[in-house]
Amino acid sequence: MKNIYLSLILIVLGIGCSKSKKDNTVNSDTLQAILDKKVSSYKILMQSKAIGMGLYIKDEVSDMYLSSGFPESHKENIRFRGASTTKTFTAAAILRLQEQGKLNIDDKITANIHGSTEPYVPNSADYEVPYKEEITIRQLLSHRAGIFDVTNTPIPDTVKAPYAGQDYTEYLQAIKGDTYTFEFLDLIGVAARHKLSYFKPGSAYHYSNTGYNM
Repeated sequence: MKNIYLSLILIVLGIGCSKSKKDNTVNSDTLQAILDKKVSSYKILMQSKAIGMGLYIKDEVSDMYLSSGFPESHKENIRFRGASTTKTFTAAAILRLQEQGKLNIDDKITANIHGSTEPYVPNSADYEVPYKEEITIRQLLSHRAGIFDVTNTPIPDTVKAPYAGQDYTEYLQAIKGDTYTFEFLDLIGVAARHKLSYFKPGSAYHYSNTGYNM
């Protein structure tokens, strides 16, 4: 997924570099061809997974929307999954709460929310990930908590479960269908139940969607 985002960025950068100083317009047919080619290559790479791309370009005088890989009924108001762009919003909201004195990002996640008797992360077996008592909010935000990324890392073969050695999201979708919407406990619960972790909090870096779920 990160490679897909990078490809879109490169396409946009290429557009910026190819514009003529005399002509501020962009050939939509050329851009559509680039987008179609990129989507086709990713469909081959990702095999059975469905993929579509939307590209919106706006400058001072006009805007343009292109898409590829979507059904013919695709319109400008189609909903996209926010995916990892929501990490930016999550981090910004948490830092805003820090500014307001409602939390401290160096608090342990087992500490109580300021002015409350409730902890940041529920005190339940579903959230008992390794090193939970040591993890801080800052470490979750910076991917340094060591939380096992259930959505991007195959479950270890050593786990005693029917999904051992598999991509857990693909395993669950095969059972519940491609349109299934994952819940936090679908992901955090797996890491907690099987005590999966990459490293001791603060000792290294590893991108983790599950960490942001927490």
